[in-house]
Amino acid sequence: MLRKLLAVLFLILTSLGFIAGNVNAANEQAKQEVVFADAGWDSVKFHNAVAGFIGTHA
Repeated sequence: MLRKLLAVLFLILTSLGFIAGNVNAANEQAKQEVVFADAGWDSVKFHNAVAGFIGTHA
């Protein structure tokens, strides 16, 4: 019984560690800057504007 309890406790603590690591990684990714290239074509400008809007509001 004690062995099962320790196994469950270990799994819970391990899961919490992974969750905390993922939250930290998500915060670091949010700080990154995305730069779009501008080839001067209207289609590229349109697609960059759409991608920028999605990146800003997503």
